[in-house]
Amino acid sequence: TDRFKTALLLMAATGLIVVLAFYLAGQPEVANLIWIAGVVPALAALVVEIVRSIGRGEVGLDIVAALSMSAALVFGETLAAAVVAVMYSGGTFLEAFAEGRARRSMKDLLSRVPRTATRHRNGGLEDVPLEEIAPGDRLLIAAGADAVQALQNNVMLGTVTQAPTRAFRRARAPIAIGTLAAVVLLAAMFSWPIQALALIGAGLVLATRCLEPEEAWSAIDGNTLVLIFGMLAFGVGLDNAGTVELIVATLEPVFANASPLLLLIAIYGLTSLLTESVTNNAVAVILTPIAIGLAGVTGADARELVVAVMLGASASFATPIGYQTNTLVYGAANYRFMDFVKIGLPMNVVVGIATCFAIDAFFG
Repeated sequence: TDRFKTALLLMAATGLIVVLAFYLAGQPEVANLIWIAGVVPALAALVVEIVRSIGRGEVGLDIVAALSMSAALVFGETLAAAVVAVMYSGGTFLEAFAEGRARRSMKDLLSRVPRTATRHRNGGLEDVPLEEIAPGDRLLIAAGADAVQALQNNVMLGTVTQAPTRAFRRARAPIAIGTLAAVVLLAAMFSWPIQALALIGAGLVLATRCLEPEEAWSAIDGNTLVLIFGMLAFGVGLDNAGTVELIVATLEPVFANASPLLLLIAIYGLTSLLTESVTNNAVAVILTPIAIGLAGVTGADARELVVAVMLGASASFATPIGYQTNTLVYGAANYRFMDFVKIGLPMNVVVGIATCFAIDAFFG
């Protein structure tokens, strides 16, 4: 067995090292006895192997090794016998190691042989045993780039096409995640321009091959770009035409006689409503001085209204352009415009009411 051959090698090698130590210490008699003790097990194992080989009708070079060790012992050349024993046991160990490694590799290879195949049928995928595959079946095969050419050259396969999607590069996932985290943290903590950080992050992801250039181009959704450009133009038009200021000036007399809590809710609602069509930065800049002015007229705490404007300009979920993160997930998750309205509008109401009562309780 492999363990026996390992023990035989260790015994012969250890005996040779110990014998050399005794020989150098001036005790050759003890060295000769240890040499003989180390050679005998290797010689016995060799004789057994020779007998087995003869029984199988095979004759190899093991006989030469056995005759060498035997002759060396008979003529008192114990060192030569020990060296031959180490060579023989080392050879058998290496042979057993190579056989064991080949056996493990073969088992691993056989374990990877598929037992089932993925077949496309009736608009879906199903896993079936290989015995059920019939001519004309359409199969889904997971293959590397090098295997695609071999599959296309296989005459047993009718048509081989590649799926448009590609496997995830999990080894490069930490780079992509770290880049995204760095962009967000640097923009949040150091007020660096997120547009420039996003461009640098995109370049880093492409440079490190987390994403191929053709994949990046194919991921650009034209509908999303049209929506973003259209809503940005719409927001700029409202701002330049003075529509936002007109809305605020019209509602200012109504807010002047309202209670502090009602004024707080109204300011938050107006901010959230305008943010859904105009950039949150522009709305915050316009409504902040109005909120401070209304606070002076009504006697309300200006801090409450300013905080309401800040949160109302940020917590906008009803449209894809209500906030930057809405736009990020709009194209990536294949959402529709009405998906934001259905889910985001109730969220606006719930978050707005909770925020207004929390602000009133905190500053009240």
